[in-house]
Amino acid sequence: MSHQPSTRKDTDTHISLLSRHYQLKHFLSVFTDSEQRSDLRIVLVGKTGSGKSATGNRILEGDAFTAKSSPVSVTVHCEKQSGVVDGRKIDVIDTPGLYDTTMSKEEMKSEIEKAIYMSVPGPHAFLLVIRLGVRFTEEERNTVKWIQENFGEEASMYTIILFTHEDQLEGKSVKEFLAESPELRKLINICGGRYHSLINDKREDNTQVTELLKKIEEMVKDNGGEHYITEMYQEAQRKIEAEALERRRQEENKRERERERTVEEILIKMQEEEEIRRREEKLNDCKWYASTAALGRGRNRRRRRETERGDRRRKKEEEEKRN
Repeated sequence: MSHQPSTRKDTDTHISLLSRHYQLKHFLSVFTDSEQRSDLRIVLVGKTGSGKSATGNRILEGDAFTAKSSPVSVTVHCEKQSGVVDGRKIDVIDTPGLYDTTMSKEEMKSEIEKAIYMSVPGPHAFLLVIRLGVRFTEEERNTVKWIQENFGEEASMYTIILFTHEDQLEGKSVKEFLAESPELRKLINICGGRYHSLINDKREDNTQVTELLKKIEEMVKDNGGEHYITEMYQEAQRKIEAEALERRRQEENKRERERERTVEEILIKMQEEEEIRRREEKLNDCKWYASTAALGRGRNRRRRRETERGDRRRKKEEEEKRN
């Protein structure tokens, strides 16, 4: 039995199914690309050894960041980690140590840009991490100014001073320690009087973290319930959206090329199958003609033999009559 070729209707059905398939894939890709926006975005800033990474781990209740005592910054690149704390999605962005002598100004500028991109559309809080129990340096006096220069003038309105290693105050409370440090009090006043303290190794008790998050929420409320935003963040947001749009455009073009290639492959296969069908039909026709011709030749031979026998019979009968 010869193979019947696919019709134009079959081709249209193939193309329609392929079109729906790729439309569904595109919808799913767009849906899965939409990232859930975090409830809180926190940027950690501070000198090397202040305990930024350990603070990030305390906030996220895990070991998201690499943290260890070292005179050289453990965090050499901005790093973003996320977690769910008390039912809220929190993003924490850890930054390299301020005034890190191992980094050039260009490298530090590049890392600041990364921190901005990682915290788009804008952070809810900058945590300026300062280690207690060690000398308060000139560099730390200028950290709020550094934040304003790199993240915008109003960044101090979204900044909380976070003291770490409270357990190293030799029996003093944080308030008692601050009473003896007018420079620290001045720094706190620049940040609207907001400060908090953490014992980074005290992981079994999250009371300090809960209180910190409450202070961040109060600060956000005081700032109109909005995250921090400047022209820098708006520009970063525009760039991110443009890059996402370009990625989607490239993915759509890629899917379209794949669709066209798939349709072309199907059409080529259909043409090949049609050619095979035609060859099979031609071969079957040849076999039929050959069979018919052979049958005709056999009939002709039988007719000739019968004619010859009839001629011999008549000839014999005529000879018998003459005799």
